[in-house]
Amino acid sequence: MKINLYKEILPENMRKKFEITKIEKKIERKPQEEYWIYVEEKKDNYPKELKNISREEISLNGFLDRLEIIHSPINNNPVYLQIYRRRWKRKGETNSYHNEHEIHKPGMKCTQEFGNFLKELNRQKRSKFFANFSYIRNIKEKDF
Repeated sequence: MKINLYKEILPENMRKKFEITKIEKKIERKPQEEYWIYVEEKKDNYPKELKNISREEISLNGFLDRLEIIHSPINNNPVYLQIYRRRWKRKGETNSYHNEHEIHKPGMKCTQEFGNFLKELNRQKRSKFFANFSYIRNIKEKDF
C-alpha cells in the first residue's frame, strides 16, 4: 500500500477537507524547536448551502480567522496547526458561507486525537508528559 506521509500528518477528521500548504520548523525558544503546519480548507469543499449551485456561480471570499491548535508532537517537538477555513459566496451577493468543522473539542486548544490521548493518561503519566513538554503554549495539565 502506498502511503502519503505528508497527508498522514493531519488528524484523520481533517484529511478529506483540508490540505497542507506549508510545513516549517522554527526555533522559538532555544534549544526547543517547533513544527508549524499550515493547513487550508480545500477550495471545492463547498458549504451545504452552496452544494446545489453550479461552480460558476460560486466564488471564494477569503478566510475566517486563523485557528491555531496543538497536535501530537513529532520527535519530541511540539506541533502547531495553523488552520485557515475558507469562506465562499454566490456571485453578485454579499452573504458569505462557511463550513462548520469539529476540529477540536470546545474549550480545548488541541486536536481531538491529541486531547483524547492526554485524557487517557493516568495522573502520574500526564504529569510526566507536561513536565517534559512544559513549553507547549495554550495547553495546561489542569485542562485534563
